[in-house]
Amino acid sequence: MPERERRGLLGRRIALIPQDPMTSLNPVKRVGAQIAMVLRHHLALSRRQALQRAAELLAEVAIRDPQRVLASIRTRFPAACGSGC
Repeated sequence: MPERERRGLLGRRIALIPQDPMTSLNPVKRVGAQIAMVLRHHLALSRRQALQRAAELLAEVAIRDPQRVLASIRTRFPAACGSGC
């Protein structure tokens, strides 16, 4: 399979779901930026749209105060991120 075709499948039809949430996010980057980056890449959303969708996704999995979590560095809220980020 050509690289371009494979990349088109990754994230939309094929995905890795990490089992350890504490190592799934980069601790030096904001949670929102990491989630938004994936949404922007796969759904071609603007930065604002991606951050809004990220907040909606966190709310769907019962993360309290999604805006605060999105603005946080992962190490500040390990329990919140371990519960569904």
